[in-house]
Amino acid sequence: MHLPFLTLAIMALTATTTAIPTDLETDSVNALARCDENRHAWQGGGCEWSWGSDCADRCKNRGGRENCCANTIGSYTDDGNCIEGWETCECYCNQKI
Repeated sequence: MHLPFLTLAIMALTATTTAIPTDLETDSVNALARCDENRHAWQGGGCEWSWGSDCADRCKNRGGRENCCANTIGSYTDDGNCIEGWETCECYCNQKI
């Protein structure tokens, strides 16, 4: 007589704990939405002859200090009023609001 009651109680407990909604999904969606709305840019470095992958590395390393959202950090090189052949490192990301 106790075994069916115990089984029913465990099933009811399992059903209620899995049916309780969480805010984790909505928080992560809201976090992504907040990141998409706030573009941020900064200069990663001044005039250099050949940045190579150093520009991207420098932007990624500083992205945390710039309060950037995960996986939104990017970089490019620009002539930046340097002499011919030299370029500046430009960084950007979507910043947390």
